[in-house]
Amino acid sequence: MVAQRLVFVPIGFLFVALIPRLMGPDKYGQFSLWQSIALWFTVLGALGTVSTMTRFVPEFAARGDGEGLQRLVNGLLVMRCAAGAVAGGGFLALVAYWLEWDPLPFTLLALSVAARNISALPFTLLLGLNQAGRWEFGEGLRRVVGLLAVYTGFLAGGLAGACGGLLAAELCVLVCGLWWTRGYFAAKLFRYDRDFLRPYLRFGASFFVGNFLIMLFQQSGPALVKYFSSSYAETGYYHLAFHLYLTVTQAGWGVLSSFGPLFSSLHTEGKTAALRAWAERLVAVLGMASVLGCAMAYTHGDLVVRWVVGDRYLAVAPLLPWIAAATLPFAPGGLARVLAVTYGLPQSSTWSALLQLLTLAGACAWWVPKYGSLGASYGVILSSSVFAAFGTWRLREWLPYSLWPWAGSLLLGALASPVVWAWNGDPTLRLAGFLAVYAVALWATGLLRFVLTNAHTET
Repeated sequence: MVAQRLVFVPIGFLFVALIPRLMGPDKYGQFSLWQSIALWFTVLGALGTVSTMTRFVPEFAARGDGEGLQRLVNGLLVMRCAAGAVAGGGFLALVAYWLEWDPLPFTLLALSVAARNISALPFTLLLGLNQAGRWEFGEGLRRVVGLLAVYTGFLAGGLAGACGGLLAAELCVLVCGLWWTRGYFAAKLFRYDRDFLRPYLRFGASFFVGNFLIMLFQQSGPALVKYFSSSYAETGYYHLAFHLYLTVTQAGWGVLSSFGPLFSSLHTEGKTAALRAWAERLVAVLGMASVLGCAMAYTHGDLVVRWVVGDRYLAVAPLLPWIAAATLPFAPGGLARVLAVTYGLPQSSTWSALLQLLTLAGACAWWVPKYGSLGASYGVILSSSVFAAFGTWRLREWLPYSLWPWAGSLLLGALASPVVWAWNGDPTLRLAGFLAVYAVALWATGLLRFVLTNAHTET
């Protein structure tokens, strides 16, 4: 899975390098707004399937109940097909009411919403089966095909062609997922068995609200910036900067989610010590990664913006260090979200996500009129911190793990930071100097040895 990230993350940056430059600030602002609204409705049709698959598929596999797993998967597919149709219609209703009506691109986006709702199911099944590599491949395929299809589609048909490119990417992902999981689907089981599905739908629905609120947080920023600034350009600037946050946090979330089946198994088997050891190492590793990301954003932000999207988007450069700082609290927040599924605590995720969304909305209302997209970046830092603090507080009583490894990785980064901001030399040399000092500090304090220790050896 990590190897695929090394390939697909650069493709995501290539999308940022080509598409905004091709469209220009105003049209890219429109496209990013439409796309973010479409993703709202993608989550509306998700029905908490990821939580359900992560929690229950390992149990079906452990007891060898292949027929029961097939009934679950086929029943959920029926639900996702219906939910996809409703979500696509809801998208059309909202954009027709709120935005200037443009039938062709909006219809294509509505179809992509429906297709994405369906294509997500086979890949979440692969995650539940502990095949994280194939689960990760779905997002990678979406990025590769999406880049090619959106670019060529815009050249051929403007914004409508770009929206058609998004639909083409979703159809490719759907075909790939259904092919890999074809052994779990059967026409005779393609029906809605209410009595059988009720406990699984109830569990998924309990996490659905939290997942939907998290997606609203991730995708409402462009709409909030547009509403409070009345500028498509500011919307595009924020969307580009926030793309950095999403790239980093989605990579981290992919790592954390891939441990979901393991966490569920350890919890079921009563191996609390091993579960605690994995949790402490994961937050430490992700904390180190976020520190490195902040250093890179501070030293190379201007160069990256000029090289990737061009001088027309230089207003994005001041946003990058602040957006990078918002990734620092992701590790404890993301871990709390995974453990909430493991321990069956949907209220924890729901309240954390609600506080995060409300904090972002309030911060944007206060800061965006004054500072534009930079004010929204401040809001991301504040809201991400609230999410992590509340979620960790709620989960500590169920699994009292230590956050000192994560806090230590951030503290050592802060102590080494003068190498970056107090030295006016070449950015690459400043970054290299910081990495050297930070690596020595991590080794000297034992944090590197701690995260490299096998968690299973301590139980």
